[in-house]
Amino acid sequence: MRSQSLSASDRPILGSNFNSEIVSNLKTKLSIMQLELFKSTCFGYLLNLPSIKLQTLLIYYLLTKEVEKGKANELMFLVSGVKLRFGLAEFACMSGLKCTGDVQHCSEATQKNSRSIAKYFMDYPSVSKEDLVDCFLRKTFESDEDAINIAMLFVVNSFLFSIKNTKLVDRKYLDLVDKGDYNSYAWGIDVYKETVRSMSAILDKQRQYYWISGFPYAIQIWFYECFGYLHSSVARRCENTSPPILR
Repeated sequence: MRSQSLSASDRPILGSNFNSEIVSNLKTKLSIMQLELFKSTCFGYLLNLPSIKLQTLLIYYLLTKEVEKGKANELMFLVSGVKLRFGLAEFACMSGLKCTGDVQHCSEATQKNSRSIAKYFMDYPSVSKEDLVDCFLRKTFESDEDAINIAMLFVVNSFLFSIKNTKLVDRKYLDLVDKGDYNSYAWGIDVYKETVRSMSAILDKQRQYYWISGFPYAIQIWFYECFGYLHSSVARRCENTSPPILR
């Protein structure tokens, strides 16, 4: 286990492409009508997020406290003598994402002739995150439906998965959103698995730089919720609402 007394210059760096400006991006790009349509989707509640920031130093602190490494599909931490478990149930509670259902479902491209997403990308389905972000922020959409579809992919890949700009968007998600099945899909299961995969036993690799993906913000909020008091310099609760990421 790494020492907590490392100076800032010696401490490993945690990197993430977590988009803390997601609400601003959505409200700036989408029209009033499109925002109303977005509110009715499975991600609509995210428009109520307060000002947020991923605290990588806090995440690093938690990772130095990881115990029982290698346990299937969960993270365990020992903080001040208290063992804390972060599993799928905790993730679902913190994030508000659907975490029940069949994630093996994948829309078939042949089931739909008109592909609203393909027309915005020359090399579809080889769409990188950089291509997707550029499309959402800069292109003009032909319809409200197209705008919502691209917005859904933008949220998934820049906020929930926090993938690198060079990484390709999963073809399954392109097809799933294009077919309109995104509201019933159990996004939380996929996002949770990626979050745990990118963080579990990561400090054992003894590197100076670590990349975390998935949705580490859910773990940050969970840490807040585990303690009855946090100094206002760490976090300040805005209101009692659900899911906790909206607090």
